[in-house]
Amino acid sequence: MRKFISIFFITYLLSISCTSILLTGSSEKKSDYKSSAEFNFLYAEGLRLKLLGDMDEAAEYFEKCLRYKPQNDAVYYQLAQVMIAKGNIENGKRFLLKSENLNRENVWYNLMLSDIYQKENKYDSAIYFIEKSLNILPGNNDIQMKAAELYSITNNYKKAAEIFKQIEQKYEVNEKTGLILIQNYLKAEDFDSAEKTLLKLLELYPDEVFYKSLLADVYYKKGLKDKAYKLYSYIIENNLNDVRSLELICDFLIDEKEYNKLLGIIDETILRNDIKIEEKIACFKKIIENEQLVDSMFNDIEERLIKFEDEVRDNSDVLMLRPELYEKSGREIELENRLIEIINKNKENYPAWEKLILFYADKKEWDKLFLYAGECSREFNLSYIAKILYANAALEKSEYTIALQEIGKAKILAGNLNEAMIQAMIIEAEIYYRLNEYEKCFMTFEEILKRDADNIIALNNYAYFLAENNKNLDKAFKMSEKVISTAPENATFLDTYAWILFKMGKVKKAIDIMEEIISDKNNNDAEYFEHYGFMLKSRKDCKNAVNAWKKAKEIDEKKIYLEEEINNCTGKIK
Repeated sequence: MRKFISIFFITYLLSISCTSILLTGSSEKKSDYKSSAEFNFLYAEGLRLKLLGDMDEAAEYFEKCLRYKPQNDAVYYQLAQVMIAKGNIENGKRFLLKSENLNRENVWYNLMLSDIYQKENKYDSAIYFIEKSLNILPGNNDIQMKAAELYSITNNYKKAAEIFKQIEQKYEVNEKTGLILIQNYLKAEDFDSAEKTLLKLLELYPDEVFYKSLLADVYYKKGLKDKAYKLYSYIIENNLNDVRSLELICDFLIDEKEYNKLLGIIDETILRNDIKIEEKIACFKKIIENEQLVDSMFNDIEERLIKFEDEVRDNSDVLMLRPELYEKSGREIELENRLIEIINKNKENYPAWEKLILFYADKKEWDKLFLYAGECSREFNLSYIAKILYANAALEKSEYTIALQEIGKAKILAGNLNEAMIQAMIIEAEIYYRLNEYEKCFMTFEEILKRDADNIIALNNYAYFLAENNKNLDKAFKMSEKVISTAPENATFLDTYAWILFKMGKVKKAIDIMEEIISDKNNNDAEYFEHYGFMLKSRKDCKNAVNAWKKAKEIDEKKIYLEEEINNCTGKIK
């Protein structure tokens, strides 16, 4: 029992000490206190309870303090800390703003407000309070670093670099501060300052390869290609074990189209065991990203990737490099075959499954998508992507029972992932439409728009289905108008807009839009020609209507119902 009392006593003494410090900086004078003893007791007790983690009790004591001194900034500061500790950020911020308003010279209030606003991604407010802090303590290194960080986050690299220069003038450059300085100079495109700092670092660390490669990079960005090339060549010849340097060298060789030298580096890195697999993967990814390089040296890159696969064996990230290469180079057959090959060897390689089913979805190969997305959905029961795509394929194959089952599972798996939920619900709405359950369809769209009022896919599809049913055309028009204001070049959205105009009796305008759509040979969708045909028919232009419908049938053989329209209209052609 004695030990327990002594701890509380020490805590109490510490509280009294903290109180005296805070009260000294308060906006109120001691002479203003009506009852100093009562106030000090309540404040100290609040501090003690806060230190013990009893935030609710602490808050009560601090609130009692305000009965005696309602304008005490220190009390509001403590209440702010208590509220934040409880997770009530908004109340914490409110109390903190009150503290700052009462005592504008207290740097800690401003710093804490800056931190809160930064966490909320409200960078203007965060910068406002950090700048106030700088005005109070202009030479404080920690505050300067914090300000520079905020400027960097908001892409104000110039201002960040200015602060770093001030820091650099006060303190000697070391490895930690030097790198931060250089990064900001590079972002601010202040290459002269970056060069000076790098040279200082190299004086301290003459054998550091990464600093040499950074200096070479600075030379390159300054247009001093000869200097850059000379330094890079030295690094390549003498040291290839620094991965950060390796990445910069690869970038340089790619920019300079020195592809053979690049391949030489790849050969060396593949054969070296002291370089991590992840770093080798990063190197290859950088190469694959460069379209020109891939076009020029496809066979060489493919050969080295196969060699890399043989070296590593069964690493899923390594195995996915060749599909990325095939995708980048537009080799769809190789992409498909390689993904199937990977899956057949290892059913557990989910990235290969996902890329394959997304490939089939993009190509609208519904039979293959139905087969592979179905298997993927069963193999990976927690993949909402697989279930959404399986449902989509089932929808296109008129397997509505499967489609509804899978989309129901996808919605459960999506949980709080709003985008995933919306994707699932868009397909769900179309399933209901195909089943002629129009009210369920429209209710689903309304739910989607509650989640995201600006979702252009939902707005477009909802508008189209309303028009198809000749329901609420004004609403459909407004939604479609909103869509094309966002994506005015999208042919699908323009087709919906034109179809609504047609339904509203604005035939000429609708035809003008459709003629603009189909004049582009890339817009080879059967739906466009079908709609165009009906618009022409309404103008008694049966000849061109028939041609449009024949084109629609040619693109999509499932549109056999247009045969009746063609026959009826053919007899009216003069």
